[in-house]
Amino acid sequence: MGRFKVGLIGVGTVSSGYGSPEEGAPYCHIGGLLKALDVAELVAVVEPNGEAWEKAQQKWGLRGVTRYGTIEAMLAGAAPDVVTIASPARMHMEHARRVIECSNRRERNGVLFIEKPPTCSSRDMHSLYTQALRKGWRTVASYTRSWDLNFQKGVDCVRQGMIGAVTCVVGYCGGPVLTHASHQTQMLLEMAGVSDERGIVQVVDKETHFEGAVPTNHGEQQEPFLDYVSMKVGAGQLRVVQIGTKGVYGAFYVDVYGTNGMVRAGAYIPCTLMAKGQLAKSWDERRSPFEEAYRDIARGLTTEQRIHLEGREWMVVHDVCLDICETKDARQFTPFC
Repeated sequence: MGRFKVGLIGVGTVSSGYGSPEEGAPYCHIGGLLKALDVAELVAVVEPNGEAWEKAQQKWGLRGVTRYGTIEAMLAGAAPDVVTIASPARMHMEHARRVIECSNRRERNGVLFIEKPPTCSSRDMHSLYTQALRKGWRTVASYTRSWDLNFQKGVDCVRQGMIGAVTCVVGYCGGPVLTHASHQTQMLLEMAGVSDERGIVQVVDKETHFEGAVPTNHGEQQEPFLDYVSMKVGAGQLRVVQIGTKGVYGAFYVDVYGTNGMVRAGAYIPCTLMAKGQLAKSWDERRSPFEEAYRDIARGLTTEQRIHLEGREWMVVHDVCLDICETKDARQFTPFC
């Protein structure tokens, strides 16, 4: 298989706005795709705002990419192997549903690469997953900072036992639970060894607040902002804590404490390994996590191997985040953005 074809729904901030062509590690979908041209090709976009599309074209120097007016027209005209859904958060489920419904059963699996939050309720999450499988679409959620090379180096350190048995995992990030803080929640759960087993994660304590929350008549409300959440993982009840504020090194990094040392790793800092209170080793390799994500998807399409954050792996994270949001009055949420 040569380069796989990507169709992009939405060319807003997360698709085009962050980063620039001059950067070595641009943090956006188009920037990452242009760094992975040997394995991926952006062939089509769906974007109703012509001005936004022209701006993205000029910024990234895009050539040979067709703009379509509808999802259905893009699927028929471009036949992409991967459809990236980067539209406004409230539209993710609807746009995924339209991709699935207007697709014939694929002979070769495609990939739906969905920005977070993939859905706004647990019911929609399970519906999306099962319907996509029936039509030959593998689902991958874009908790993109998890593909950061420095973060993955930290994961390797933990899995290789470099700090001994893990005793506690701590991270720092607040903001809207589903659309922002979920990045950090995913990183914490990955460091804690959670893959696709929802039953081993228990939300023990949580504090959230609302900003401009307006409950509806149907039990739907604005997603809350995270102040604090404490979780226990596995039979050994490993403690995992997310604090809803920035830490010493900002957000989107994780401190993992073990019996023989600690690892600090995240999306914007080097990975450091500490032993006996002293720096033992550090690593710092920077590439766009979006580039790494699309390379991972390419490997999955070529070899049929599992893609990071595919299927039930992203569902566990999303289900935990929905649990953090839930109240007795609401189980369906309107994304903050």
